[in-house]
Amino acid sequence: MDENGWQFKDQAGSGYIFEKDGVTLVVEARLFTKNYFLWSVPKEALY
Repeated sequence: MDENGWQFKDQAGSGYIFEKDGVTLVVEARLFTKNYFLWSVPKEALY
């Protein structure tokens, strides 16, 4: 996220809140197995 200019702001449960140019987005993480997480990253985060 940092490479794309997003700055970490806070964590709310399993969501990680990032900001860039006044835009806020939430990246969600969920446990897939004991050792792996699945991350849901909105497409807006790639720009």
